[in-house]
Amino acid sequence: MAKNTRIMMNSQRQIWISGVLTVASLCTLNGQDFADAEANAPSIGILVHADVDSGSRAFRGQGIRPSIRAVGEWALANDFSLGVMPGLMSQKNDNGDRFISGIFGIVLGKAWTDNFRSFVELAAPQIASSKNGGVLATLDVGVAYLLTSTLQIDTALSKGLNKNTSNLSWAIGISAKY
Repeated sequence: MAKNTRIMMNSQRQIWISGVLTVASLCTLNGQDFADAEANAPSIGILVHADVDSGSRAFRGQGIRPSIRAVGEWALANDFSLGVMPGLMSQKNDNGDRFISGIFGIVLGKAWTDNFRSFVELAAPQIASSKNGGVLATLDVGVAYLLTSTLQIDTALSKGLNKNTSNLSWAIGISAKY
């Protein structure tokens, strides 16, 4: 492996409650190849996910929903960063038919201190035809605070940008590295 390559496996539990789409659990296998940040090159990663239908019936998807995403992040002046993430996901519609949807996100982040960060993001977790649920799109703002080197708390507010997406949602999170 190259010196800047790492393979990691983690599991995340996310609950995203929306009038149209709910996601319960994620199990993620990430193979990320990071470019040399010292040369102002972007950090680049390829993420392979498999969303699973766990949890209560009202909040889970249909079957395993694999996806692949490319992630690029650039360090900017004054502790800003810019990230872009296009991808594809295989999922099932209400009739049980499998379809491929697009995924896209762009985020501008700001590190205010070593422990406190904020972001604004345009997210499209589903780009699909109307028969497959249509496009879901949000404008998100949030903050994260690193309590220790391995424990983070965060919160985000999301505003739906179209009729397919819930008008307003709020998320809180805690992340631990182990």
